[in-house]
Amino acid sequence: MAEVKIKPLADRVLIQPMEAETKTASGIFIPDSAQEKPQKGKVIAVGPGTKDVEMEVKKGDFVKVHYTGKLDNGDVFDSSEGKEPLEFEAGAGQMIEGFDTAVIGMKVGEKKTITLEPEKAYGEIRDDLIQDVDMSRFGEQEVKVGDDITAYTVEGYPIQGVVLEVSDQGAKVDFNHKLAGKKLIFDIEIVDIEKQ
Repeated sequence: MAEVKIKPLADRVLIQPMEAETKTASGIFIPDSAQEKPQKGKVIAVGPGTKDVEMEVKKGDFVKVHYTGKLDNGDVFDSSEGKEPLEFEAGAGQMIEGFDTAVIGMKVGEKKTITLEPEKAYGEIRDDLIQDVDMSRFGEQEVKVGDDITAYTVEGYPIQGVVLEVSDQGAKVDFNHKLAGKKLIFDIEIVDIEKQ
């Protein structure tokens, strides 16, 4: 499938080129600036092999985790296996709600499997996120059913869409996350905790 970028939609989703971004294995685009960890106060690293007192993840801690995400049929949709662990600030809303909540209270080396209903993951499928986009918004680019669309909200956050239908007037694009409406299972392991 081709990736298509389209011109801004004035009243709904702003679609325009943005800063450099990284695409995760599950197809989520994250602006590179959002991946930079803020620097705050003194950092105490706690990880495998350290002699520090065993600490639990608390809101505001920076954590590194290895994870595997699966659908309820067992198909893996994303994993950090063979890669650097995922790093984020616990409780800061950088992760889907159920994942963010699950790491609170875990310790380095601890493993956990969680099952998330759609409302704690990527939400239910929303009809308002299936939008008609005027063909002029695509410029000279050819658009086909199944094409991935990289769009941006008015706040500048990337949002992925897929073309469902194409006509002379425009395209019907589904901007729901591809995992919306699905129950997700995550295997999580805490690799490191950085206290602030």
